[in-house]
Amino acid sequence: CIANGLLLSISKALPNLQFEQRKEVARLFERLLRHPAATEHILRCAEDITQILLQHFKIESVVPLVGPMLKPLLQNEPILKRFLENAENVLTLLNYMRKNDLDLMVHAFSTLENIFTSQSSAITPFLDSHFDLFFDSILSILVESKENTLTRLWLLSLLNAIISNRKNSS
Repeated sequence: CIANGLLLSISKALPNLQFEQRKEVARLFERLLRHPAATEHILRCAEDITQILLQHFKIESVVPLVGPMLKPLLQNEPILKRFLENAENVLTLLNYMRKNDLDLMVHAFSTLENIFTSQSSAITPFLDSHFDLFFDSILSILVESKENTLTRLWLLSLLNAIISNRKNSS
């Protein structure tokens, strides 16, 4: 079942389901991620799945489920490493912080926080390779959001977590 692309299929189908079905699919997704037999399939499909989930952040009705689906996926070290190899993935999440949609902002921030406080060895190479791009984006959002105290607080909290993590200093 997993070998036939179940995780990818349910990721794609999420917006087309009714509310209760979405919740069940999100629970199924998380259980499948924890299943030992799923590892190989997840690694093969991870990029497609993460791209689909990132796109689903734009759909208001599924945002509360997408963040919690993406977080456990990115707890897998090889998947996180591949996710961070494309700086656009992180920039997409940062750009969601610019929106005036609280659900979107909460889940984008929560996912970013989860990534950058994860003690993963993939964080330092990302920061080394994309330092200017990453911090310029955060600075830009901080300047743009001078009226949005919550966004500023979250981003400053994220910066504090990144800077205070000794693994990130090279």
